[in-house]
This record gives sequence, C-alpha cells and structure tokens, in this order.
Amino acid sequence: MTIGYGSKDKTKQKFVTGAEIFLHPQYINGKIRESMYDIAIIRIPTIQFDDATSKISIYDGPLGPNQNLMAMGWGGTEPNAIMLSMLRGVLVITGNTTSCLRYNAVYNTYDGPQICTLGELTPDHNTCGGDSGNSVVINSDNTVVLAGLNSVAVYKSDSACGSTNSAHFYVRPAYHMSFLTQSTGLTETYLTGNNGTSTNANGKANHIATVTKTVVVSPTP
Repeated sequence: MTIGYGSKDKTKQKFVTGAEIFLHPQYINGKIRESMYDIAIIRIPTIQFDDATSKISIYDGPLGPNQNLMAMGWGGTEPNAIMLSMLRGVLVITGNTTSCLRYNAVYNTYDGPQICTLGELTPDHNTCGGDSGNSVVINSDNTVVLAGLNSVAVYKSDSACGSTNSAHFYVRPAYHMSFLTQSTGLTETYLTGNNGTSTNANGKANHIATVTKTVVVSPTP
C-alpha cells in the first residue's frame, strides 16, 4: 500500500510504502463488514514533519445534532466522475438521532462509534465516490482536528451524490481510542493533543474556512 503526503495536490506528493496494517478486530464479523468498526492503522517508515506535513489531533470533545463538520477528499464531484488531483472540502451537518436511525438501524449516538450527517441539511453538497477513508474535521479552538473518517453512505431513493434522501456515516476515532493506543503504542494524550473539550458558546464547533475550496455536488437528473 502506497501513502501520499506533503501536498493537497496528489501530483506533488511524496510517497512511502505501508509496512503493516492493523484492522479493527471487530470489523469483519464472519462474512459481514461492520461499518461501525471501519477503521485501521497503517504503519509507515518515519517521515519528517514540516510546514506541509504534520500530525492531526483526534477530537474527543462533545458532538451533537446540527454540528458543522468539513468532509474532505479527492473523490469525484458526481457519480462515476474521475478522481480529483486536488484535495477539496465540503460542509456537512450532523442530523438528530431519530433521523439517522431511519437510514441505519444500528446507529447509536454521537458518543458512539459513528457520526451521522444528513443530505437534507446540505442539499447538493456532500461526499462522493472516492472520498471513503478521508478525513472529516472540526474546528476546535481555531485548530482543525480529526472528528471522523468517511465510511459509508445510505440512500433511500435517489442514489446520486448530494441527494437529500441520504445519510452519511463516519467512523469516530475517539470512540476507538483503545484500539488506536494498543495498535500504535502511543498515548491517548499524544493522539488527542488535549484539545477535545472546547466548543463555542452554543455547544457547536465553529465552521472551518481553511480547506482549499468547497465542492458543489449536483445530483444527476
């Protein structure tokens, strides 16, 4: 497995080869892949941190409905579109538990293993093919931190990217902290950076304006 880093533009990235992969032990249950455990660790050779490459801390603070997040990726901007070379970001908003359960009967809460956003809250704006595994970030104390990892989308009818009849589920790394610490040997303090408890006055994280540009995803007719 090859990992690119050091630039938002894939054509300008440096590359390393993954040495070992640690799957979450509960991800594969018989022949079923459990999306709530859709998380893995890839061990890579040591790389040098600089202005273009650094660690992102894991957000372990509160989440709830109507929370602004930024989903990022190199995926297409419509179904079957080619992958992008430049990293893009799009605003997504978390839904309430009742609405999320309509799309995923085993969905828990925002303190559980998954984060849920609803297409109806950001019409024509959402993740698309090729975005799986990419970051979903939140602004905590004016610092971009990792809230989730893009996992799976569920559609009620229209299956086009950006559909209002959809829910998107992201694995929440903070919930899987024991797996992360045991797999890496790193401490929870190091992984979170002690930055997971601050939100603004109304309990919501601030909208992030630091990602390159927003993708507008339009459903096909």
